Amino acid sequence: MNKTISITLPTRCRPERVRKMMSSCVDLADHPERLEFLLYLDPDDTDTRHETLQEEYPDSKVKVFIEGRLFSIFRMQNFLTQHATGDIIGYLADDMHFTTEHWDTYVQEAFTGDRIWLVYPIERHKGSRGATHGFLSRVAIELVGALMPNDFYYNYGDTWLWDVYGQIGRLRCLKTARISHDHPGFAERRKDPDLAMAAYWDDTYAEKFKRKKKGRMNRIEKDKKHYSKTAYQRQQWVNKLTNYIRSRAPFMRRKEELIEFENEIKDSFLNGDIQAPVHLSDGNEEMLIDLFSQVKPTDWVFSAWRSHYHALLHGVDPDWLKDQILRGFSITICNPEHRFYASAIVGGILPIALGAAMGIKRNNEPDHVWVFIGDMTYRTGICHECISYAAGHALPISFIVEDNGIAVQTPTEIVWGQDKIEPDVYIYKFNSSYPHVGAGQWVTF
Repeated sequence: MNKTISITLPTRCRPERVRKMMSSCVDLADHPERLEFLLYLDPDDTDTRHETLQEEYPDSKVKVFIEGRLFSIFRMQNFLTQHATGDIIGYLADDMHFTTEHWDTYVQEAFTGDRIWLVYPIERHKGSRGATHGFLSRVAIELVGALMPNDFYYNYGDTWLWDVYGQIGRLRCLKTARISHDHPGFAERRKDPDLAMAAYWDDTYAEKFKRKKKGRMNRIEKDKKHYSKTAYQRQQWVNKLTNYIRSRAPFMRRKEELIEFENEIKDSFLNGDIQAPVHLSDGNEEMLIDLFSQVKPTDWVFSAWRSHYHALLHGVDPDWLKDQILRGFSITICNPEHRFYASAIVGGILPIALGAAMGIKRNNEPDHVWVFIGDMTYRTGICHECISYAAGHALPISFIVEDNGIAVQTPTEIVWGQDKIEPDVYIYKFNSSYPHVGAGQWVTF
């Protein structure tokens, strides 16, 4: 795999800032030899002595392009991306610098799986709220055709990416990597004396501010107006990335595959290969496949003792899952990598799922929690407490009741009667040929 990180860096008349930024990248990186800097300079920029940059940073690749002025920073970054060689492309700026070591290793490690992620470091002035500067994989850029949208002057390029990758649940904040955005506006608003020493108004800021206000409608307002009209184009990006994710993910999407897996587990159980309780599913494949079409890969899924289908549909590797079941863990399947957790305690998984939803809301994350319970658990007090709390606090959680009509061995309707259904609770009914536990051929408790 290509380990190069390409950094797109439009700049204008800021030699000191450029060198500060590049030096922070090189000095704090574990592998400066894997860094590639791509600078976009205007023809009239005589201040930036680009001829010496390669000599100053001999361990890294430095490419300088002197082209006609494009004004739009997003067009400059797209131009530089076309000449980048790395598998990871960073959209950074000449008025920022890294403040933590090992940042390149953290960036590389963040691109897991299909590599469709918007990876961004924490910024000093705004924390994890937004990805003003960040990194994308080459495969993601090629899927949508550009690093950034071309049609904006100054703003909304990063908002566009935040919106798109938020919709597909692929925002990843690097809390171990930090940058300082040395913009004088941030220093003034936050009254930060340390930042004020590094951030100062220069001619480039002044010229940029002047261009922003030029014309009948200033360019900031034009960007804002254009953004409101381009929801369809953003949705096209979302669709392309989502289709790729689904094509690459190890999801068990076909009904036949789910049934085949469960039949293998049944045979292993009857052969005596599993020395523990096993709860099998059938008759609900189509309903679950439809439900999981709404579940993002980064969402949290919580289940109970009958969880095989849920784990498979959330991307858990079938071989790993089968090994766990053969080892006797069928009713307690947990896979942190896929954010999948199950518990055999009646109602026990509900407060854990509720806590995960609270954490998502407090951290302003784009993920969602899905918790699967049976019709007996739905009647318990802890279930209704969790549903009520989630509704009262508008938590990002959905409760799915799998109603097979049986509470262990007793018809649920006879024991509990019919309950009304609360908002955000989805119930589907199915008929299963298996008993509560086992495969139906041995004596059960």
